[in-house]
Amino acid sequence: MNRNIQYFDGLGRPMQGVQWQASPNSKKDIVQHIEYDGFGRENKKYLPYVHADGNGSYKAGGSGNVETFYTRTTGADIAGVVRTPKPYAETVFEKSPLNRVLEQGAPGQTWQPAADRTTTGRTVVSDYGTNTGESVLLWKVNETGGGAKAQTGTVDNYYLPGRLYKTVIKDENWVNSSTDPDKPTKEGTVEEYKDFEDRVVLKRIWKSESDSLSTYYVYDDFGDLRYVIPPGYTAPTVTDNSTLFNELVYAYRYDGRRRLIEKKIPGKGWEYIVYNGNDQTVLTQDAVQRAVGKWSYMKYD
Repeated sequence: MNRNIQYFDGLGRPMQGVQWQASPNSKKDIVQHIEYDGFGRENKKYLPYVHADGNGSYKAGGSGNVETFYTRTTGADIAGVVRTPKPYAETVFEKSPLNRVLEQGAPGQTWQPAADRTTTGRTVVSDYGTNTGESVLLWKVNETGGGAKAQTGTVDNYYLPGRLYKTVIKDENWVNSSTDPDKPTKEGTVEEYKDFEDRVVLKRIWKSESDSLSTYYVYDDFGDLRYVIPPGYTAPTVTDNSTLFNELVYAYRYDGRRRLIEKKIPGKGWEYIVYNGNDQTVLTQDAVQRAVGKWSYMKYD
């Protein structure tokens, strides 16, 4: 029988999880320790550990128990468990009310955040700002409701500086080879641009300092996602059902209640969705079914 027990602190926050006698070899409790910093954030996520007893009770000792388990060198319950003095993933938060993540570590001595955030190759680092002089196309759905355009070479078809939130993500393998502190290496980074309504409009992956892969997300006036345009699509317009569209573009259509009624993924024909009065899906049809006039249907009790 599986039994999971959760313990909470005086503020109603989970502080310990106990899996009763879940250790397969010794029938001892597996414990998940949870702790918070002074701002109520879980800045360290600890690995679970095996406790000495198996009665399901609350285990005193906090993080000390976790660290003792992962540094101990004897005992049957540590077989196959990697020894480490850092059995947690540490998160470094921005010192502001936004509480944005600046650096994300992982369990293990090697994967801990650097004190000055300049050491590379160990953590995932996020830098925040706004768009400046980057060329971010402003795609717009056509007035007819089908297709989109972003004609290059025209100022009106690019986002103006300061109109997008920009996040630059550098993973554990990123290495800064630049000697200019104001211009770190782009290669191996991912840039994400969001509008003021927190919708992603562009993800750009840098293969080298001059070569990148850009995926655009196009929304209609209601804020619904209409198109996802991958890096291989180089045309300045999206034309529904064109050859390039059929091969590369993700497309979505909605009814007057903003329910998804048609969608298309690359290499496939359109798929159709019909709802009942309770907004439940009752009919679906793919391109093969449409050619022979058949539908798949769902029944509800």
